[in-house]
Amino acid sequence: MLPGQSLEQYVNELVAEAPLSMSLSRAFPADLAGWQAQVKTKLLELLGLSTDSRPAVEAEVKGEEEADGYLRRYIYLHRSDGVIIPAYLLLPGGDESAEMRCPGLLAVHGHGMGKVVVAGVKQDWRGREVPLGPDDDYGAQGALRGYVTLIPDQVGFGELMFGEDLRNDSGSSCCQLSMRLLSTGRTTIGQRVLEAMVCLDYLSSLPQVDASRLVIMGLSGGGTTSLFTGAIDDRLWATVVCGYLCTFRASILAMLHCVCNYVPHIMEYMEMYDVAALIAPRLLYVISGVEDPIFPLPGVDQAMAHLERVYQAFGVPANLGRYDGPEGHRFYSAKVWDWLAARL
Repeated sequence: MLPGQSLEQYVNELVAEAPLSMSLSRAFPADLAGWQAQVKTKLLELLGLSTDSRPAVEAEVKGEEEADGYLRRYIYLHRSDGVIIPAYLLLPGGDESAEMRCPGLLAVHGHGMGKVVVAGVKQDWRGREVPLGPDDDYGAQGALRGYVTLIPDQVGFGELMFGEDLRNDSGSSCCQLSMRLLSTGRTTIGQRVLEAMVCLDYLSSLPQVDASRLVIMGLSGGGTTSLFTGAIDDRLWATVVCGYLCTFRASILAMLHCVCNYVPHIMEYMEMYDVAALIAPRLLYVISGVEDPIFPLPGVDQAMAHLERVYQAFGVPANLGRYDGPEGHRFYSAKVWDWLAARL
C-alpha cells in the first residue's frame, strides 16, 4: 500500500464509523415531530445559524424589461446588515399579476455564472454570454407557469463574489468565503440558507404572492440550499431538490466537492436523509440523473428509502415525489411542474 492510500483508507474509516447519533438509521423515532424538533435544533447549531432574528430587507428596482410571457425586474435586496443581494424578479403576465395571488418560487442556482443561468438571461452583468444547457432556465419556466419567481445570486457567486475573485475571474468565492466563515463559527450553507430565508421574507410580502404556496427549487449547489432551507423554514409549501439529495457518504464525502458543501461535525449526528426528513410532511420532490457521477443513484436510493418511511409514518406518501432523469448532472423539468400543479 502506498502512503497516500493508507491515509485515504484511514479517513474513509473515520467517515464510515461516524456515529450519526440522532439518525433515522439508528432507530426510527416513535415521536417523529419531537425527533424533528431536536434534529432541527442541532442542525441550526452546526450551521452556525439562528432563526430568532434575521436582517430585514428592502427592494430597489434597478431596471426591468418585458420578456416573453412575464416581466423581468432586476433588483437589489438591501439587507439591514449591509449586504446587498442582486436578483431577478419575474412577474408572470406583467405587473397586472398583482391581482392574481400567484404561488411564489425561489429559484436557486448552483455553481456557475449565477442567477443569469436560472433566469435564462443571455448575457451576465459583465456582458459575457451565458451558455444554457437543457432546462437550466427553471426560474423562467416557473414564471411561465404562473409563479412569481425570485432568482438571487447566491453568496459567493455572480455579483456576490469577493473583489479578488472577480478580478481573477475565479468563478466563485466559495473557498475564501467558506474558510473565513468557518473561522467565525459559521458555514457557507448556513449563510446561503439565511439569504434564502431573507428572500422568502421579501417574496411572501409581495401583493402578487400567495404566501401559503411558497416553493424553493434548485440544482446542485442550489439543491443544497433548497434542501437545507426546506428543512429549516416551515413557511415553504414545497421543496424541489435536483442533483443533490443522496447520502453524504456516497457523494460529498466520497469524492472531490467544493468546500462550500461541508458542515463541521454533521456526521456525528445526522446523514443527508435526516436533514431531508425535517421537510416532512410538507411537499418534497427529488430529481436525480441516472448517470450523475457525483450524486450516484445507489446513494439516492438509500436516502429515498428512509424518506419514504417517514412520509408513510406521517400518512402522506403522495407528498414525496421522485424523478430520475436519463442523463447526468443537470436539471430535469419533465415531471416536476405537473407534480406541483396537481397539488396546488
